[in-house]
Amino acid sequence: MPAAVSHARLGVVRTLGFPVRLDLTPADISRGAPVFGEHTRDVMVELGYEEKEIARLVNESVICRG
Repeated sequence: MPAAVSHARLGVVRTLGFPVRLDLTPADISRGAPVFGEHTRDVMVELGYEEKEIARLVNESVICRG
């Protein structure tokens, strides 16, 4: 069953609904999938990269900024 979700960058996006229906714990799709590179900075910081190095990698198109 299709669902419409609000996405911070793309507006309202149609997506597939949750594939399993459970009576006691119904699923709720509250947001769309992340766009390409949306979490890159967060992952790089978690891996120990400094902001200066992340900025350099973005400027050199090594990684994508979301």
